[in-house]
Amino acid sequence: MNSSLVGIILEGSVPDCVDTKDVWKRCSKGSIGKTDYVVRQDDAEVKRLVALEGSELCKDSFLVDQIQFITNETNFTKADKSTVTEEVWELTERLSVAEQSHAEVLLQCKDLESSLELLRQEYEKCEDYWAEKLDEERRLFDQEQAMTDDKFTELLSKIREYEEMFGSHDNHSDDSDRLSTIEERASLEKQVTDLEEEYEELRRKAEQEQIDREQELETLRHKLQSLEDKTGSRQDVSVQVSELDNGSWESDRTYIVELNGIRKTVPNGRKHNRLTQSSTRPLSIGNGHCSGSDASISSCEEDVRRLHNLRDQLGEQCHSLQRQKDVLAMEAHRRHLPYPVTNSQRDASRMVTASQACQIDLNVLQTLNSRLRHQEQQCQQLQTALKLQQQQSDSLLKRTWQQQREELAALRFVLHSTQEKLQQQAVTCNEQVDQMRRTDVLVKDLYVENSYLVATVQRLEQRCQVFVQMSNDSSSV
Repeated sequence: MNSSLVGIILEGSVPDCVDTKDVWKRCSKGSIGKTDYVVRQDDAEVKRLVALEGSELCKDSFLVDQIQFITNETNFTKADKSTVTEEVWELTERLSVAEQSHAEVLLQCKDLESSLELLRQEYEKCEDYWAEKLDEERRLFDQEQAMTDDKFTELLSKIREYEEMFGSHDNHSDDSDRLSTIEERASLEKQVTDLEEEYEELRRKAEQEQIDREQELETLRHKLQSLEDKTGSRQDVSVQVSELDNGSWESDRTYIVELNGIRKTVPNGRKHNRLTQSSTRPLSIGNGHCSGSDASISSCEEDVRRLHNLRDQLGEQCHSLQRQKDVLAMEAHRRHLPYPVTNSQRDASRMVTASQACQIDLNVLQTLNSRLRHQEQQCQQLQTALKLQQQQSDSLLKRTWQQQREELAALRFVLHSTQEKLQQQAVTCNEQVDQMRRTDVLVKDLYVENSYLVATVQRLEQRCQVFVQMSNDSSSV
């Protein structure tokens, strides 16, 4: 039944009262049952018209015109029918495709929004993570800096303790010789450089002071040697005194008597004493002056002055005795008489008493020599202590310098690694920003495309509505 009706509609052999557009519209929507109903209704209407034709002959012309009009309206060509059908099917397919693409675009937009939200969350987590990392690295750096400062302060305190330990014998040490407190405003390298320069300056000062002290010791040795030479240059006059004591001779004694240049030697000795007093000065060792050396040198000077005074007195006494001897010899030669025994014994006893008075105290010279040797030994000990202190200071400064260099190298390595990490993090952040920028551009493009598709769908819906309205209008007509 349906196929026959469709064939009748396609062939154009439909009743005049049937609306062909309405039939095609219903067929395109799949409403064949409704079309059958319309065809049956049109058949009833045709029958009614035929009955009216038989009953009312006056209306034949009107009915013929109406049937002709309906026939003209329904006589579409097959090409027009196929064109309309294809356009309807094409619009329907495009509508379904547009709806499907619209649904896909909506799903893609939802996926992109969820991905963007995940990226935002990951970016925030990454920022929080690296902020915590930076805070942790900063705390570690502050702790290492505090530990380094504590070690450096402890090292300075140890250096001061060593200085006080080795310089405890000096109670008059100057504050300028001490190492000044290092301000921690400059960098560690500058502090180490300042320490090295100060150490070099102190070492040069110590070496210069040691050279001056050695020169002074050499000067004192030369002066002492000159005194010994002057004492040894005096002519030895061996006056053998035979004193009869209980029928036995006393042992021979040798006395040093100055024959010539007595009056010249005395002022020379005084001048030498003045030179000794003016040339001697305290020796400095390390950072202060040696008070023990000052006392020893002053005692030596006093002993030398006392020896000079004894030498002057002995010279005067010997000179007077020599004059007496010369006078006695001249008198004996003038009388052409040999020396009487009694007179010679008397003169010998007189000379013995005088020589006993002018005898040089050799113990004093030995004491002075022993004191001088003791002072030299003490100076050598002080030199050894100074060298030991210098070696210890050198080793301590070397260890300090090495430790500071190692710490600086470690700090540089940590700083370099931190900078590399920061650079990597900056590169990663830039890449993430670029990716988010590209994602934003893609979302914008998808939004524009979605808007275009929505507009297309709306336009197609409007066209469908227009076609429906046109079909309704045609059906109503």
